[in-house]
Amino acid sequence: MIQTLLTDSVQQTFLREPEDKTVILGEDVLLPCRVKNKVGMLQWTREGFGLGSDRELIGFSRYTMVGNDEEGDFSLQIVNVQLDDDAEFQCQVGAAEGVKGIRSKTALITVTVPPEPPQIVQGSSLLTTAGTPVQLICEAHAGKPPAELSWLDGEGDVVTSGTKYQTRELSDGKRANAILKWDFKPTRKHHMKNFTCRSENSALKQPALTTIRIEVK
Repeated sequence: MIQTLLTDSVQQTFLREPEDKTVILGEDVLLPCRVKNKVGMLQWTREGFGLGSDRELIGFSRYTMVGNDEEGDFSLQIVNVQLDDDAEFQCQVGAAEGVKGIRSKTALITVTVPPEPPQIVQGSSLLTTAGTPVQLICEAHAGKPPAELSWLDGEGDVVTSGTKYQTRELSDGKRANAILKWDFKPTRKHHMKNFTCRSENSALKQPALTTIRIEVK
C-alpha cells in the first residue's frame, strides 16, 4: 500500500497542453507542452510520426523544443510555417519503471494561404455589342481556404444575379482555385464602365481587386 502511494505521487502529468492553432503561411507558431514530474522520454509527433527527443529535432530544421528541463517546458516552436505543418500534433512522454506514459490532447495546426492575385480571363478590357450575352470569368488560384470572389458592377455594388462560383482542389489536397462566372447582357448603361472582381480569404489582410472596362457598341 505504501509503495502504491509513492508510485502515484510521482506520476507524470501535463501542466499545459497544446491547443488548435490557425496560422498564415510563413508565420511562426508555438504549441505549449509543460510536464510535471517528467521521468520518461518526451517527444512530439506530427500525424502520429515521432519527431525525435532532442530539443533541436534533427531533420526538422524549422522545429525546436523551446523552454528548459527545470521548468518541464518542452513547447514546440515552428518557424516559417509551411503547408506540411497543416497537421495534427501531440506531446508524448514515455513510460518508466513504475510510471505510466502520458499523451497530450491532439492539437491541429491549420495553415491558411493567401490566394494569388485575382485575374479576369477576358483581360483588362472587352469590346461587345448591346444585347449580346457576355460571360466574365474571374479566377484566384491556390488559396487555402479558397478565395471568396465577388463581382462589383459599374456602380461598385455587389452583383447578386447571373453569377456562378466554383472551386477546384489542387494536387496537394489543401489549396484550391476559385472561379466566379458572371453572365449578363450589356446595355448602353454599361458602356465604358469598370467592373471589378474582388478576392478575399482569411490569410489576406485586405481584399485583392482587379478590373475590366467594358465598351458597348
